[in-house]
Amino acid sequence: MKKLLTILCCLWVTFSTTTVLADNEVSVTDIIHLLEEKGTNIQSVNNEVIVEINVEHKGVTEKNLKVTHAKIIYDNQQVAKLAAERSFIKPNSADTGMKLVYYSETPETYFWKDTGNWHVSPLEQPITKLYPDYFSHLSAVMNILKKAEANELEVKIKEKDDTYQVVIEDKKLDLFADFKDVYEINVSGLSKSELTQRLQIVVHKQEGRMEEVTFEISGENNLGKLKLQSNNVYKDWNTVLDSDIVHPDDEYKDGAGN
Repeated sequence: MKKLLTILCCLWVTFSTTTVLADNEVSVTDIIHLLEEKGTNIQSVNNEVIVEINVEHKGVTEKNLKVTHAKIIYDNQQVAKLAAERSFIKPNSADTGMKLVYYSETPETYFWKDTGNWHVSPLEQPITKLYPDYFSHLSAVMNILKKAEANELEVKIKEKDDTYQVVIEDKKLDLFADFKDVYEINVSGLSKSELTQRLQIVVHKQEGRMEEVTFEISGENNLGKLKLQSNNVYKDWNTVLDSDIVHPDDEYKDGAGN
């Protein structure tokens, strides 16, 4: 199993490319301008990330879920304050996994739970590396869209209700490289040519905000199969108050918390 996959996430032939436009012919350039002009007017946000990993080896499938909820306040597009809770879940397993609670302060700390007990430790890496915050995510997405604008990637744009849905499913899409500063993703046992990668970005038409980023990586060879799905949702824009982000010490110290 370990030979097939090693993955960490906090959180990869040459032919002609085309752009398939929505009915009103919204282009990739239009989406880029929309995100640049309106998508950065953000002071706070609620964030939910669900990552599901399925690995099949010799007929046995192992499934892992990682769920993160975060409240984030920004100052000049930098994380000013946040609280985040992350659960590692192994369905159909007696091992319920680990639960982490992050709180941004100086020094940054995290509370973590294993075998039913809570502990507190200094944070060994910047809080923004533990999951994709909005602006680091937006920067990575913009780089991908600019490749599509230059006809390096095939892209489809569709309208749905009050959003634009941008879908990129191209052999030249390399999420490992494009998201290296957003997620920590490593796969061993499968070559890039054996992987299929798909990315979808949902952008609000009027507000210009990136509401959802979903990607899927799948592949198989004689060692087994891999399927990774990540869904990252941003919502409740500019409604998170400073008082909403409280120090978790009272809840989690001395073995408290659920």
